[in-house]
Amino acid sequence: MKILLISYYSLPLNGVSSYRLDSFCNHFASEDVDVTLLTRHWDENFTSWSDILATNKSAIEINTDKNYRVIRLPYISQNIGEGSKIQNKIRTLRSYLTGNLQPEIDAHTNFKKYALELLQKEGDFDLILVSAPPNNLVKLAHYLNKKTGVPYVVDFRDFFNFTYLIKDSLITRSDKIIHRLSLFHLKRWLKNSALITTVSPKLETVCKTEFNRPTLLVPNGYEAEYFENCNAHYTPNEVFTLSYLGSAYNQQDFSLIISGLLMFQKTYPTRKFKIQLIGLHNPKIEKLFTASFDEQILVIHSERIPKKEIVKKTINSDVLMLPWNNFDHVYGTKVFDYIASGSHILLAPSDGNLVEGLIKKTKVGSICNSATDVCNDLDNQYLNWEKGLNKHFNEANIIEFSREMIAKDLLEKLHNF
Repeated sequence: MKILLISYYSLPLNGVSSYRLDSFCNHFASEDVDVTLLTRHWDENFTSWSDILATNKSAIEINTDKNYRVIRLPYISQNIGEGSKIQNKIRTLRSYLTGNLQPEIDAHTNFKKYALELLQKEGDFDLILVSAPPNNLVKLAHYLNKKTGVPYVVDFRDFFNFTYLIKDSLITRSDKIIHRLSLFHLKRWLKNSALITTVSPKLETVCKTEFNRPTLLVPNGYEAEYFENCNAHYTPNEVFTLSYLGSAYNQQDFSLIISGLLMFQKTYPTRKFKIQLIGLHNPKIEKLFTASFDEQILVIHSERIPKKEIVKKTINSDVLMLPWNNFDHVYGTKVFDYIASGSHILLAPSDGNLVEGLIKKTKVGSICNSATDVCNDLDNQYLNWEKGLNKHFNEANIIEFSREMIAKDLLEKLHNF
């Protein structure tokens, strides 16, 4: 089998979308699939959304250092948003009316010519797999299929989260218009797709309902290579350490965790602990913590840090805080790294479905629904930490959630299709 994967996001960009594609490429290639990844040039690091949209005019680069081919293309930003608020709204509406979805990341225009020439020149690709968003790559997959007849699969890493996933989210009138226009175009572009894949049971249901196409659940997972031999990377902390690592969103409610921590602090005043918020990027939530804890307890590191460093901090945490994320029937990605680390997970409050079920199945944490529950759980974990009994490395219990196993399962299903 020969597969062309097309993605705007890819390594070395440090993001969930990059690791998902990397796992597909690596595993497919390890199973003797001829893999080509078509993407754009990325710098090693980024600090903001504007960096993700930035132009990079580096020449086309074809790299075969890995066990698959990577083709990196120059990318020209579309300079969306230069005008008044009204002008930008009109420009956006015009774009969506004409089928130019997510014009701020116009991968369709940037990749279209090269992708078609590649397919026509080599002539032996069996499958196209595109990663969305940006949703204009669905348009590209449809176009390439019309021109070449090569079947295509669309992998939705997320899909209109504020519309479908976040409970009690405020959806504006303009959001609703954009959503309806997007669905109108996507239904046309997906009608001949061989398959849709997506990351959560909720989105699996959405895609089946909206697009009436064969749809598979392909969840995110953890990168096994980063969590190999966790014991070797673990160093017992001198102070009992609780951490939250990675981005946080306004919909996430940390109030129960904070109340439990304050109760623990009051109940056991001689027990010292440290709270780490690493890469949070959320002033609202940071303010909740700074209002409750002083700088002797609370450490906030707002900048993004490399993946390996994040993994090390995940492994070397005594408790990993996980507030219910207010997403309906969605795992999120953080929980997979958390379960792979061997650190204790504190979920508060319960989400009532997927995340709670995952923690119970893997036996790596506790579910707390009151401040007293949180306080009692911290008491237990503190005592375990004092005895050196608070780490739980059990690869056999979690290996099914590694990205490698998930990619293996996907490849078997792609062969069937």
